[in-house]
Amino acid sequence: SSLLLDPTQPAGTGESGSRLFRSWHSGTAKHEGVAEDYANMIAAAIALWEAEATGDDYPISISWGWLSQLEKHFKSPGGGFFQTRDEAADIIVRCRPIYDNAVPPVNATMLANYARLHAMFGLSSDRFQIAAGAESMLEALGGAAANATAAAAGFLIEFELFVVPLAVSIFAPGSGSWPEAIPKLAPELTAVLRNCADPNLIVDWVSEAMSSYRDKAHPAYGRGAKDGKPTAYVCRGPVCSVPITDPEIFARQLGALPGKSIPK
Repeated sequence: SSLLLDPTQPAGTGESGSRLFRSWHSGTAKHEGVAEDYANMIAAAIALWEAEATGDDYPISISWGWLSQLEKHFKSPGGGFFQTRDEAADIIVRCRPIYDNAVPPVNATMLANYARLHAMFGLSSDRFQIAAGAESMLEALGGAAANATAAAAGFLIEFELFVVPLAVSIFAPGSGSWPEAIPKLAPELTAVLRNCADPNLIVDWVSEAMSSYRDKAHPAYGRGAKDGKPTAYVCRGPVCSVPITDPEIFARQLGALPGKSIPK
């Protein structure tokens, strides 16, 4: 991603170091990124965090800068995001796309990003106002999506993800600042999770030291590893399961969810 960042600014978590461009050649980045570029880079950062849990917080850290760019330069006062920056001077109308196309529309992708960030971190009081951003988007664009369900299928799918998220939180014992060792500490729970191929499943890796990062509204707030063992919680919306340490019970719990089969 660093190749596509503004070459005049240092890459980092701040807004100034996270401006995206669409091409790079011979040390020069050109052509301003559009809203879909930022939304998809945020989605990629979240996917890396969910899939790896390597302890490298760079993907999530830099995604805050991309989110800052969207909030500052693309957000509509009426809710949702415009496709082009507020600084663009060569367009007549700024549109807020919600209909499926060759590239998923920014407002569908950002609704999914909001849903995942909110389900993982519970950032209702964060400076980006995760829940409020998604709610204003739904209020502004939900009616148009409901009137054209076939064309706005992606947006409606992410609406379900936000309203009733399906999330798995795996807690590892210990005091590490970042959950770099969770897959190693919980290989059996991790194997079950890897075999449940559901693109809408939200995965949250948590060390006990990180539990304070979640606000009190988060369904996994105050939970942790049971009896010093890696522990999974399956949360549907605001309700979480009892703590699960047995991989077979974990597999059955995932298999019991709507539309899921028990991982082999």
